[in-house]
Amino acid sequence: MTPLVVKLKHQDRVTFRASLASLDYIGIITFTGGLTTFLVGLSWGGLEFAWNSYQTLVPLLLGLVVLGFSLVWEARLAKKPFIKLYIYTNYSAISGLIAAFLQGYLVSDVSQM
Repeated sequence: MTPLVVKLKHQDRVTFRASLASLDYIGIITFTGGLTTFLVGLSWGGLEFAWNSYQTLVPLLLGLVVLGFSLVWEARLAKKPFIKLYIYTNYSAISGLIAAFLQGYLVSDVSQM
C-alpha cells in the first residue's frame, strides 16, 4: 500500500559521490561509538563485573559523555544532521517512544519472574 498512498516530492538526481560527501560522519561515528560503549558497560554490569566497579562505570560514563557530545553536535554544529532532533517535539513521536520503552521494560520484567 505504501507506493499507492505515499506521494514523494520529485528531487534532482544526486550522484553517489555527492551523497557520500553530504553524510555527517562525525555525528554518525560519535553516536555509534558512544551508544556501543554505553551498551557494553550496561551489559557488563552485574554479570561480568559489579555495578560499582570501574570496569562497568567507565564505559557507562564515557558512553554518556560521547552521546552527549554527539547530540550537541547534531543540534548545533552539523550542517546536515542525521538525527532530526525536532521529532522529539512531536507528541505522537514521544508517545510512541514511551510506549516502546514500557513494552521493553514489561517484557524484560516478566521474563525475570
